Amino acid sequence: MKYEDFNSLTQMQRDTLLVSMVVRNSMEDFHVEHLSDKQMKQLNPIIRQAVFDALNLIEHVRQKGGQSDPKAMRNLDFQIRCLPAYWETPERVSEGFTQYEPRDPKRTPDWAESPNIKPLYARFIRLGELKYEFGEDAVAQVEAYLSRSIAPDEPSANLRWRAARSIIDGELKTVVQELRGLKISQQKLIDARGELSRNDLREYF
Repeated sequence: MKYEDFNSLTQMQRDTLLVSMVVRNSMEDFHVEHLSDKQMKQLNPIIRQAVFDALNLIEHVRQKGGQSDPKAMRNLDFQIRCLPAYWETPERVSEGFTQYEPRDPKRTPDWAESPNIKPLYARFIRLGELKYEFGEDAVAQVEAYLSRSIAPDEPSANLRWRAARSIIDGELKTVVQELRGLKISQQKLIDARGELSRNDLREYF
């Protein structure tokens, strides 16, 4: 690929090539010591395709949230379960790279500190957390927070959780409308959405 063609690619393609290039450069000493040029030529496209696959999977789940394709969720779960116990978790970037400071989903923004907004914002954040609970006690957590029973006569745990998710969606929509009524912009809510995905949040506007 020519340098001047880079910006004509999609964002996903650009990210894929950049990540792959960083991996490739980081492997150079290993390449010289252990791999022939022929072997490296075979390995390079494998790396690029794997990076592209991973970035697509991550972005799909990030954007779709609870509405992600079931196949994507199974794939994500499989990849996470494959992580070896001995792998170290990177914490700082290598020399020559700039450390990214991520958005803290737990940080309360300044605009949410006023007395009339703070309880609404706290409810917004907690409902967003409950929306993505999938454990055995997920419905019980929603019931405890909302102080109400949810489909108590329904024997299917899956259907009870669907009922709970529907109630959470309704509560979130109400809270978002109340915050918007207090002149909180859509962008402020997106920037301080806690665990909610952008895609899910947009449904409540």
